[in-house]
Amino acid sequence: MKTEVIPSHEYSSTVADEIVASINEVLEQKPRCSLCLSGGTTPASIYRLLGLPPRVHEVKWQQVDLFWGDERFVPEEDSRNNARMVHDTLVHRFRSMPGPVVYSINTAVSTAEESAATYEDTLKQQGISGEGDAVFDIVLLGIGEDGHTASLFPHNPIPEDRLAFSCEHPTDGTTRISLTPKALFSAKQVYFLVTGANKREMLGRILRGEGIPSEYPALHATQALGNLIWFVDSEASGVGGL
Repeated sequence: MKTEVIPSHEYSSTVADEIVASINEVLEQKPRCSLCLSGGTTPASIYRLLGLPPRVHEVKWQQVDLFWGDERFVPEEDSRNNARMVHDTLVHRFRSMPGPVVYSINTAVSTAEESAATYEDTLKQQGISGEGDAVFDIVLLGIGEDGHTASLFPHNPIPEDRLAFSCEHPTDGTTRISLTPKALFSAKQVYFLVTGANKREMLGRILRGEGIPSEYPALHATQALGNLIWFVDSEASGVGGL
C-alpha cells in the first residue's frame, strides 16, 4: 500500500495524469485496458480533465473498456446516475473521435437485483471473474465519512461469492447496485481518490487499520491483491498520521 499526498489545487490534474500513465502502461502489455469507475464529485473533476486536451489525445481510448463500481437504481437520465455523470464529463467528448467501450449498469429493468445479476453476467462475459488473471486492470474508488466505498455500506451484508449485488443506502433509502470486494479488490491496481477535510478522520482510521470491514467497508482494501494507492489531497491528509 502506498499513500500520495497531493496539494489540493493540483489534485485533479495530478490524478488525471496518473490515470493516463496507468492506462498506457496496461496498453503496452496487452490490447485492451479495463477501467472501473467511481461516482462522486472528486472523480467528476478528474474525468472532465481526461476528456479534454491534452489528455484526451494521450490515450488510445478505443482500447479502453469502462465499467462502474456502483450505481443508483435510477433511470440513466437522472442526474444522480453515475453513468450519466461520466457521460457528461468524459464520454460525450468522443462523438467525433474513437472512444472507449462503455459497460454501464443497466437500470432500465424491473428490480435492482435483476440489474445486479445482469451486470454480473456482463462482467463475466467480458472476462472479469475476480479470480486469477480475470480481473480489472484499474479500479477507482472513494470513501465516505462513514467508511463506505462504492455502495458497500457499514453493517450491510455482502455476498462473498458474487461480483455484484443490490443493497439499500442506510440513510437516504436509495437502492443501489454495487460490485463486491471480490470484484473490486482483485484488481491489478486500486486507486482510492480522497479529498476534503471532512474525510480526514475516517481516512486516518482506515489507513491505521482501525475497526473491521463490516464497520468500515473501505477496510476491505486490506485484501487487495494488486497495487493499492491512496491519492489524498492536502485537506484530507491534515491529521490521522498520514
